[in-house]
Amino acid sequence: MKKMLAVALSFPLMVMSASETREYTEFTGVLSNPGQGWTTPSHSSYDRQKDFLNIGAIYERYGWTQLEPEEGKFDWRVFDRALEFAAAHGIPAMTRIMCANSGSKVPETPDWVFRKLPRFYEWECINYSGRIATNRSPHFEDREFIDLHRKFVAAFAARYDGDPRFLGIDLGSYGNWGEWHCGKLPPAVPLQLEPEFRAEALAGKGGYALYAKVWKNRKWIKGDRLGLDDMKKYVDMYLDNFRKSFVVFMSDGSEVMDYALHGNSPTAGEPRVGMRRDGVGIPWHFKRWIGSKAYSHVRGMDTLWRSKPVWLETGGRSGDFVEQFGKEWIVKIVDWMLDNHVSLVNSFPFDAFSMKDEPWMTEQVMRINLYAGARLVPKSAAFERKGDVLTLDLKGENKGVAKIYIDYVLSLVARDAAGKKIAEIDCRADPRTWLPGNFQIRETVNLPPGLPDDTKFSLRLRHRAGVLNDFRFAAQWLDEDGSLPL
Repeated sequence: MKKMLAVALSFPLMVMSASETREYTEFTGVLSNPGQGWTTPSHSSYDRQKDFLNIGAIYERYGWTQLEPEEGKFDWRVFDRALEFAAAHGIPAMTRIMCANSGSKVPETPDWVFRKLPRFYEWECINYSGRIATNRSPHFEDREFIDLHRKFVAAFAARYDGDPRFLGIDLGSYGNWGEWHCGKLPPAVPLQLEPEFRAEALAGKGGYALYAKVWKNRKWIKGDRLGLDDMKKYVDMYLDNFRKSFVVFMSDGSEVMDYALHGNSPTAGEPRVGMRRDGVGIPWHFKRWIGSKAYSHVRGMDTLWRSKPVWLETGGRSGDFVEQFGKEWIVKIVDWMLDNHVSLVNSFPFDAFSMKDEPWMTEQVMRINLYAGARLVPKSAAFERKGDVLTLDLKGENKGVAKIYIDYVLSLVARDAAGKKIAEIDCRADPRTWLPGNFQIRETVNLPPGLPDDTKFSLRLRHRAGVLNDFRFAAQWLDEDGSLPL
């Protein structure tokens, strides 16, 4: 039985009275709470990393061609499998759509789209497998392309927007990897390989290492840089269709970021999108952020984390950063992420797992494990029951750098002497409002009539849709189901 919390204006002329005060000891270990900590890109990496990383979501990118191989004929199986896998582990899934990829095995835009376009880029490349391949990308300003892709985004949203297993989507599509820049699309000169590189590619022995070597030495044209009006079309195709699930915007689109946040509104209200940042750790990126000239026109960028999530990703592998800048660079990266109120960090290309046996690296990984997102540490709880009315005073601290963004509900659970749940009542206090720092709730709850005198109470943070794991308080001695005993 569930009843919404109600404020009692007067107490009954009472039968039974009971009160209790409890102090809590903080649990200092890792909590695997949905939407916090790390994302991992695949099933295999989840199994490999779950005992080392606090994995709060599954994150994978898909090419348009995977999902609509023929016009109007959609193949949702690959993302459905990700959603099912994530939900089976009590965490959500998130994604980005790509229309171009400088190292893909096949073009990310479907062949049927290219057949409809008046023009497109085509070039020979070394793909991620280290093989010679033919790649293509659209001219992103072409109206035909924009119209076709808008229909696809609408179909994707119609299927997944609001699905409780679906945390949200990057506002991608435009640019290389959907990252809102066209660097490396396409190369400035035809592919010219040294004989040993060509031999490796033809033999299929080069792998990703060959792609990386060739990529490093290539010269690229800048590709198409859209005007503001065309950029807005890509923003609109997402925000017109995704109304329930989170949309986060790639911050490389600095020219249009204010529009993504606020539309054409002259006043900066609550932002429409959260934020995603690739390239963290690259020196150039550190200088191109909040307060820089590129973002000086963006309103509320520094405070959007108060209502929308921030998802971050490094611009290279940790080992490469250490080799170039030293171990202290990893500390700088983690400091920057936490200072910018990150909720989720992509575990790839932050190669934490491969460096997990190095104590200094483990310390930095643990900082993300513990403090990315929300970490709710209860300090004390006092309650008094008079008949069918219970008053509650809970004090605690959010030691994380952000808050809960997923739809979690604080509920009061009642159990009989044998531990069986006999009632659950939703509280009015909204845990999604608990920003970093201290929090306190004072509630008066009308209980279902007739609860036994020896009823035991606890607090639970449950996912409203019941799909994801409960959000656990960072306290020792939780009840068996993870709720906080009163």
